[in-house]
Formats: sequence, C-alpha cells, structure tokens
Amino acid sequence: MEALAPFVDRGTPGISQPLHKALYRLRTAYRHGPPGQEEALARLASMNPDRVKIPDTDDGHRLKAALRSARDRHAQP
Repeated sequence: MEALAPFVDRGTPGISQPLHKALYRLRTAYRHGPPGQEEALARLASMNPDRVKIPDTDDGHRLKAALRSARDRHAQP
C-alpha cells in the first residue's frame, strides 16, 4: 500500500491509466474492508509490471517491485 500511495494520492504523471485505476481500486478496497480486496488485488496482480507504464523514478521502482511481489504471491497456489 505504501508503494502505491504516491501514484494515487498525487496523480503522478507517467503512469498508465489502467494501472492507476487498479491502484485506486485496491486502495479503496483496503479502506473499506475485506469485501472486494481480493478482487482488487487479483486485478492488480494480473498486470505485468514490465509492460505497464511506470515512471523511471525511485517511487516508480518501488511500485514496480511491489507489483512483481504481488504478482508472484498471487500466482502461487
């Protein structure tokens, strides 16, 4: 959640629209409680961090690492 905050709160330019929407949905789901969290996380985890547009900044690198981690965890049985 920490890695996505700069991209949702500040509307950082250079991020793809589908990724921004997925991050916003995930943050909203976590603010409202368990219903919807798994679906929002699954949507985000389905994105390939190497194919979505993420700025080449420190925040962007943290987000990309977090997306890879979420994708790896979500793909495990």
